[in-house]
Amino acid sequence: MSLESRIEELTKAVEALTALMDRTIENAANRAVEKMQDSPKVEKSEGKEAAKLPTPDDLKAACLAAARAKPEDKAKIKDLLASYGAKVSADVPADKIAEVIGKIEAGEY
Repeated sequence: MSLESRIEELTKAVEALTALMDRTIENAANRAVEKMQDSPKVEKSEGKEAAKLPTPDDLKAACLAAARAKPEDKAKIKDLLASYGAKVSADVPADKIAEVIGKIEAGEY
């Protein structure tokens, strides 16, 4: 067997393996796309709501804004926080922050 014929055989083998790898990668990509299409879809609005959950900093800002707008209500705002077991805005439980902000913005303190 000559060197040239051996090189041709190896070249054909490499080309065949490359084609097989390309098909395998393409098939894997197609399967991934099919799985994504078959999986249950999550509503985009849920993701937006989760991203918009108020933080303790948002509560602090609401408290400060209300106290600056009506300095005479500062004690009432502190009482509202105390009703949630908090001495300062950062102590309000995370699941109650939105509720407290709503009350402050509505003037229900």
